[in-house]
Amino acid sequence: MRKFLVSLLLVVIAAGVASYFGWIQLQLPADTYGVIFTKTNGFEQNVVKPGTFVWRWQRLLPTNLTLFTYQLKPQETTLTSEGTLPSGALYAQYLEGKPDFSFKLKISISYLLDPSALPGLMMNNTLTPKTLGSWYTAFAKRCDAEAQNYISAQAASGNVLAHGFGSLQPGLLKDLQKSFPEVRFTSVTPDTVQLPDLALYEKAKQQ
Repeated sequence: MRKFLVSLLLVVIAAGVASYFGWIQLQLPADTYGVIFTKTNGFEQNVVKPGTFVWRWQRLLPTNLTLFTYQLKPQETTLTSEGTLPSGALYAQYLEGKPDFSFKLKISISYLLDPSALPGLMMNNTLTPKTLGSWYTAFAKRCDAEAQNYISAQAASGNVLAHGFGSLQPGLLKDLQKSFPEVRFTSVTPDTVQLPDLALYEKAKQQ
């Protein structure tokens, strides 16, 4: 009986040790997500999230499992877009005082890197935990370029004249989300808006 109890106790202890060492999310503090890589299976597609139970037997094998962790917090980038409405300089010549039909926008864009995109970014060598900061820097430039192209296209197409500059905000948010599915865009907020007189511009255009 005594041998049985000792054996049972050893089994329980072994199970507890295995459970502890295979318990993945114990390594994840708040706002931190993990990507699992094992030598036996490669990268896993499912991201380990804090507060969820994840256990892997592969972690019991020495050096077999690596957990790459990313602390993901909301980010913000600011862009400034300047330009002139189509043929604005020409139309201004037909009005007294030659009004200025240029515009200037300063826009804050808030976003969060989608945790579910982490495995894909790692597999194509786009992102590692050590390069997260430089990835944000490069992404801000890509985001700025896309936003600039969208605003310029909207100004040139006449949509701004038909609906005003206020229509840019929801459209830009939708365009950015489509262009960068690996990111969750939360807001597009205009900080500075310097606009020409659209009614006067239309009048000059008719003349």
